[in-house]
Amino acid sequence: MLPTGVTKWLIHQTTSQGTPIGISSQAMDYDRWNGSEADVLAYAGKIPQPQSLEQRVERLEIEARAHGWNI
Repeated sequence: MLPTGVTKWLIHQTTSQGTPIGISSQAMDYDRWNGSEADVLAYAGKIPQPQSLEQRVERLEIEARAHGWNI
């Protein structure tokens, strides 16, 4: 839920002391971005590079495996 008066958001910090999974023993800052990768690149003033269909499929496969999905 958003605080009273807030109707939209771009970045939300869920915690500044999150526990990383398998990469480090130090606390990590966890944030959420409310948009696409193209949106965050535009927000940062960068232009996203076009990807081939093969690159996009490969990236989706990597993300699916990271979530434990069988593909």
